[in-house]
Amino acid sequence: MLFLLGSVLKAGGFRRGGTKRKSSRTKRWSRASRVVLMSWAVVGQLGTVGVLLQHLDVKPVLADTVPNSYGGTPTGVGASKDEPTTFNSRGSMAIGYAASAGYETDNIGNAKGINNGSSIAIGTLTNASQYGAVAIGIGAVTNRENQIVLGASTNLVGTSGFTYANANKTTVTVPNLSGSSSALVAANEDGTLYRYEGAGGLDNLDCVGVGDNAVCYGIGANATGKNTTAIGAYANAASSTGTQIFGATAIGSSSEARGTNSTAVGAEAKAQANRTTVLGVGATAASNGSSAVGYLATSSGYRSQSFGAYSNATQNSASAFGFQAQALGNRSLAFGAYSNATDNAAIAIGVSSSATGLQSLAIGSNASATGQKAIALGSQSQANAFRSTAFGTLSVASAANAQAIGSEANASQVNSTAVGTVAKASGKYASAFGTSANASGLASMAFGAGANASDTGAIAHGVNSIASGANSSTFGTASTATKEDAIAFGYSAAASGIDSIAIGKSSIASNTNATAIGTEANASGVNSSAYGDSSIASGADSSAFGFNAKATALDSTSFGVSARALANQSIAIGRASKANASGSVAVGHVAVASGYRSSAFGKNANASGTYSTSIGAFANSANNDALAIGYSSLASAEDAIAIGTFSVASETNSTAIGTEAKATKVNSSAFGDAAEASGNQATAFGAGSVATKENATAIGEKAEASGTQSTAVGRQSLASMHDATALGTVSKATKERATAIGVLTKASGKCSTAVGALAVANGFLSQAFGANATASGTNSTALGSYSKSIKTNSTAIGTGSVTTRDDQLILGKSDTQVTVSNIATDSSATDGSQFEMVVANGDGTLSGIQVGDGLTINNGGQLEVNTGGNNIIVNPNGSLSTPNTSVISGTVTATGDDETQLTTRKENGTIVTGVWNSANSTSVFAVQANESVVSGGDNIAVASSNDGRVTTYSVSGYNATTQAGAVAGGAASTSNGVTVTSKYDAGTQTTSYGVEVATGNGLTINNGQLEVNTGGNNIIVNPNGSLSTPNTSVISGTVT
Repeated sequence: MLFLLGSVLKAGGFRRGGTKRKSSRTKRWSRASRVVLMSWAVVGQLGTVGVLLQHLDVKPVLADTVPNSYGGTPTGVGASKDEPTTFNSRGSMAIGYAASAGYETDNIGNAKGINNGSSIAIGTLTNASQYGAVAIGIGAVTNRENQIVLGASTNLVGTSGFTYANANKTTVTVPNLSGSSSALVAANEDGTLYRYEGAGGLDNLDCVGVGDNAVCYGIGANATGKNTTAIGAYANAASSTGTQIFGATAIGSSSEARGTNSTAVGAEAKAQANRTTVLGVGATAASNGSSAVGYLATSSGYRSQSFGAYSNATQNSASAFGFQAQALGNRSLAFGAYSNATDNAAIAIGVSSSATGLQSLAIGSNASATGQKAIALGSQSQANAFRSTAFGTLSVASAANAQAIGSEANASQVNSTAVGTVAKASGKYASAFGTSANASGLASMAFGAGANASDTGAIAHGVNSIASGANSSTFGTASTATKEDAIAFGYSAAASGIDSIAIGKSSIASNTNATAIGTEANASGVNSSAYGDSSIASGADSSAFGFNAKATALDSTSFGVSARALANQSIAIGRASKANASGSVAVGHVAVASGYRSSAFGKNANASGTYSTSIGAFANSANNDALAIGYSSLASAEDAIAIGTFSVASETNSTAIGTEAKATKVNSSAFGDAAEASGNQATAFGAGSVATKENATAIGEKAEASGTQSTAVGRQSLASMHDATALGTVSKATKERATAIGVLTKASGKCSTAVGALAVANGFLSQAFGANATASGTNSTALGSYSKSIKTNSTAIGTGSVTTRDDQLILGKSDTQVTVSNIATDSSATDGSQFEMVVANGDGTLSGIQVGDGLTINNGGQLEVNTGGNNIIVNPNGSLSTPNTSVISGTVTATGDDETQLTTRKENGTIVTGVWNSANSTSVFAVQANESVVSGGDNIAVASSNDGRVTTYSVSGYNATTQAGAVAGGAASTSNGVTVTSKYDAGTQTTSYGVEVATGNGLTINNGQLEVNTGGNNIIVNPNGSLSTPNTSVISGTVT
């Protein structure tokens, strides 16, 4: 019926809020659906057709019935006499224009064509002609048995059990397509739906979603406006309009749903303001109709409520329920663990409750309601203030008009009243009512046959009971309280020590502050307590709880049937538990703590070593300072720690934490499910992690450190050789001293290093830094993503750089520019026409020389000095050349457009002319000199030589000779690269001179200047790029 009702709503135009549709009918009931729904409801409630007719606003027309073999009495309501409603059989019903119904069918609306059994048609021109078929909506038509059709016959989607019109854009749930996970739904040729379920779930959408019924889920989910919903990861459900309404809901991870009808569920949920509701993890819901439910829940202010974890609802209509709940002020209510509701109409109910202040009420364990009109009800209750009332176990209501009602009740001071078992009202005008009541002190009262309250304010109630000490109380036949503040309850109970309490038949509390509770319970030590039939507490400050329990030594405590605490400061809790060593603790059925200051907790737990601890059923700590926690855990060595079911720590200082964790060597540590540390000082941290060698460390799920002093950190990381280090998910360091850092990194060469996702270093001493970097050559280095150093001693620096030979350093790819900041110039050129020349000194340090227009760097490393026509080229090997230059005798004159006449020089009768040809970059120089005659005279000899270019005359006289080159055995003097040697011959009275010019490779750098040696007429390139030619002249004749 609910499904049919839903179908009616969908057919009438109603859609759920989550369905996106721009039509104004998205969230409204159509008039037709409202009329149908109202009619349906009234018929269902009243069982009359007349009321239905009233809502449909039609005049009833008697249905024409068509009897059939099934018989029965049909019912019908028609809209017109021209198209009467008809029925074919028993149990049928038809409502609407031209409706007809077959065997056991229902017909609502202007339906027709229901001709078969158990079919239903709803809406104009609907046709449900097959058995069990349902047609809903205008023009809906079924064509086979057990089929459901929603809407018109076009664009149908269906299964053998369900079909709907896709144009309706309606969310449809199909039970026979349900499954265990997300799946795709496909349709066959007639619209039948089938379920296809793949191997995995469907991927999350990464969405933002803005407006209308925006629904979103996924990593950066937002879902800005209107009836917003954002589910998952960074879910927000914001609004900065998204066109208003803003029914925000944000579910998951960093959820936040800031306002208007907000709801935020989960992770760091905050739903701050308006009709705010928050559920879970970092929950906050600040002000307006706030609610915050769960871990870290805080809901501050107006109409606040907070339930659970660190709940805190501050002021206004504040309410807080649950762990660490507080509701500090105004109409506060705090309910549950650590509750605290302070001031105004505060109410705190539950464990550790404290409602302090005006109108306070506290109900429950440790309840305390301090302040005006305070009331505290329950275990440990105290209501310490004006008009206080305390009701229940250990209740204390101290102060003016205080009342205490219930077991152990105590109402002290002015006008106090205590009512109930062991009631005590100490102080002025005190009263006590009830069996064995004791009211000690001035105006004390006691009720009960034989009750005796014999000192100031003493009250005794009970047959022949005696309260003979100040403020003493008795309850019970023949009970006695013979010391100050002594209390005796029960037949023949005796409390003979100061402040002693004896409760129970023949119970005895015979020492100061002794307490005996139970038939024949006996507390004979100072401050001793015996609770339970035949229990005995005979040591000072001892306590025995339970049938036949015994605490026989100083400060010993036993809890449970036949529990035994037999040594000083020992504790035994549990049936037949035994703590028989000084300071030992045994808790659990048959638990045994037999080591000095040992502790055993759990069924059959055993702690036999000094200072050993066992926690858990069958846990065993069998050596000094050992700790075993968990079912069948075993810590069998000194200082061993085993925590977890079947965990084992079997060597000195070993630690195993986790189910089946094992630490089996000295100082080894295993943390996690099935973690194993089997080497000395080995550490395994994470489920299935393994550290098998000395000093090995494995951290992460299934991480493995199997080399000595190896380290593997990350899920399935592997460090398999000594001193290897793998850091990152599935990282692998598989050679000695290899280091792999990053996801899927591999360092498989000895002493190799791989840093970065998918980085690989598989050469000896190789290093790869950067995502997908590879260093496969010996002693190779790859720095930068996708860089590769594949040759020996090679280095690749920069993204995508690749070395191609040994001993190579490569910077970047072919299109990478290299910039060295400390040799940058202030040149503004960007087209490569201006450079700073880089030179290296003896230790390889780079520096720059600025180059101007007079210097050009050609391909191949040539340096070309522009001299204004006859350029000089400095080759990479240091040699000089002057291309395209010729010298002739005579004169030369420029001819043609491409030639330029150079300046003519004339010196001492020698004329030099020159022409520059710009078309072919050649120069021609012509030298025309006067003829010269050199002849000898007295004591003068003349010699000449010609090298094809220059004629050299040597003139020697009586007193001096000059020669090229050094004079053997002469004194030498050098200046600016010229060496002059001289030697005097006394026999001939002649001095011989030798001249020698030192030349280099043609290029000298002087304090930033670049000097080009041309064989005499040097050219200087200054630091600013200008040229100069110092000390140059052309003359005729010879010069010496």
